[in-house]
Amino acid sequence: ELWMHSLAVAYLCKELSTAVKYGNPSEFFLMGLFHDIGKLLLAQIVDRLEHGKMIPYEISSEQFQYVVVSSHGKFGECLINRWKLGETFARVARYSEEAEQVAQPSHEMMVVYLANRLALELGYGKLPADAKRLTDLRTVSRLELTAEKLEEIKTRVTELMANSGTL
Repeated sequence: ELWMHSLAVAYLCKELSTAVKYGNPSEFFLMGLFHDIGKLLLAQIVDRLEHGKMIPYEISSEQFQYVVVSSHGKFGECLINRWKLGETFARVARYSEEAEQVAQPSHEMMVVYLANRLALELGYGKLPADAKRLTDLRTVSRLELTAEKLEEIKTRVTELMANSGTL
């Protein structure tokens, strides 16, 4: 599930960067792949803690979800910094789900945030019940995207995902 979500975000990042004519689409593709890397790191940490008997109990699904939601951005940022992928990649990992709350988000943060949101709408992950409509997001207006352009991008990425089903 995480892999398919990240792949969808990567394709969406590439399409969005092309649509807004900003940056290198291949770099945006990589940002999309890595945006949730902190979730993978946290899953490995919890697994090692449980199997190494370093904690005397099993972590429930609800507890794990809480930790992942609240901390994966920070863990992703740390991992990307350790890999020396650069400040842009690190900030994207840190704020990929929070760009709407950042006062001056970078183009990269906005593109990855919007790609993540679009991936959830396409069914690659769970869209929160209280999620704003796409057209109500500041990111959409800041990137000067129309509802029609977003639908075109979603259609293209749906096709790309269908064709990559054998990965």
